[in-house]
Amino acid sequence: MLFATFILMGGFSLCWYLLIRPYEQHAYWFRRVQHDLVGLATKRPGEIPPGQWEYAIGWTLNLHSNCASNCRTTAATDLEAFALALEDKCAGNIDLSIIDWIWDEYERITPNGKYYSNLYRPTRSPNFVDAEVGCFNFWVK
Repeated sequence: MLFATFILMGGFSLCWYLLIRPYEQHAYWFRRVQHDLVGLATKRPGEIPPGQWEYAIGWTLNLHSNCASNCRTTAATDLEAFALALEDKCAGNIDLSIIDWIWDEYERITPNGKYYSNLYRPTRSPNFVDAEVGCFNFWVK
């Protein structure tokens, strides 16, 4: 009976490690990056109007949600390298190039990034120039 209990516990542990742990790790990564992306809203470069910055951040958050929400489609090492590079960039001087860098990285590391970028990259959208405050209903600096 004791042996069967150990086997059962070992089976549960293995299932957790192989099936549940990757999702927990990805959820942590996802929230970590989302926090950095939302934080960009308060770091608007002076030369970018608030509406344009809100538009760029809003579409970038959509990119994050739509292209990086599945832990089974992207290598964890690529995700971690991206998160570290994003944190470094967010700690420095911010300009509009960070938005294109993020989109370029998602094109490279996610299966749907290129397709999504071709449709929705904010810096290539004709709507970017005329974007107004409130277009994504969140506050930017």
